[in-house]
Amino acid sequence: MPKSANQKLKLLYLQKILSEKSDENHMLTVKDIISELKKYDIEVERKTVYSDIEALNKFGHDIICKKTKTTGYYICERDFQLPELKLLADAVASAKFISEKKSQTLIKKLGFLTSHHESKQIRRNVIVHNRVKTINEQVYYNVDAVNLAIAERKKIKFKYFDYDLKKERVYRQNGDPYIISPYALFWDDENYYVIAHH
Repeated sequence: MPKSANQKLKLLYLQKILSEKSDENHMLTVKDIISELKKYDIEVERKTVYSDIEALNKFGHDIICKKTKTTGYYICERDFQLPELKLLADAVASAKFISEKKSQTLIKKLGFLTSHHESKQIRRNVIVHNRVKTINEQVYYNVDAVNLAIAERKKIKFKYFDYDLKKERVYRQNGDPYIISPYALFWDDENYYVIAHH
């Protein structure tokens, strides 16, 4: 039987399948694994699955074989455990400097760090009292740009404004840009402040 082009990617797909579909409460049998690999046009025999799991373990993955009524496999140790991911998701959901849309995107990405089954537990409804989240999608990138400028010892230029009673922007310094040499970011009361020489 001719091998498919995906046959060379077999170990990668096996790791992906175990990462996405297995955890301590959701084990995959060899039959399940063979069935999942078929979805990627990969044909394997039982003996090959055993040796591939052994290869992944040697590489550093912590794949556990648990024998109950049936024998199942699951990834045990991950970079983040479920309680850690829940904590991070709660912090992202409650951070007022991250917009609602960006919070949802980040929490969804955190879900990729565990199985599909456990990722549902990460998307919790955290209610934060007295918290207005920003609507500025750029805050996320601005903080990163300031951090990069600090690391590379570069100056940054920006315009600073307040809102008037009509909710219109009123620029400071008559709209002239500030040019500063940042050397630290300070986080206080869930706001970022830049410490700089001006």
